[in-house]
Amino acid sequence: TETKTISSEKSGQQTYRNDEWGITFNYPNDWVIRQPAFGSTVSLFNFSIEPSFEKKLPDPILVNITPKEWIVNALKKMENRGVVTIDVSVAGFDALKIEDQDMGIPSVSYLILINDSYWIDFSAKKDYEETLNQVLASLVITPIEVSVSD
Repeated sequence: TETKTISSEKSGQQTYRNDEWGITFNYPNDWVIRQPAFGSTVSLFNFSIEPSFEKKLPDPILVNITPKEWIVNALKKMENRGVVTIDVSVAGFDALKIEDQDMGIPSVSYLILINDSYWIDFSAKKDYEETLNQVLASLVITPIEVSVSD
């Protein structure tokens, strides 16, 4: 996976670009990308965006790309628990916003379905929601074709 991070002292932001998945966004200069964030047989690609100056919660912001059917099943389980999804737009794409718990910690997620084949999930612990919103405000997605077997 080719990824590039470009730092700009003037803006106080770094730019993350991943050509393989067609994702580009800005994040604070004093944060770092940890890739991969976790091992998984389901995740197609994942990483976390973390403050370099503190680590009070695990995976403060997590980006996870998964096959369509896996998220569809997860959404059904959430619905059965009474979790509500809200239709929103992120980077010009229809998305779902979900407020739930991650390891017992309040969190917010934005799920973006790409090419009807895979989801990009941007999630954050509520304490880091403001930074997640900054990331999403600069997010550019160039959809790619992915062959995903169920």
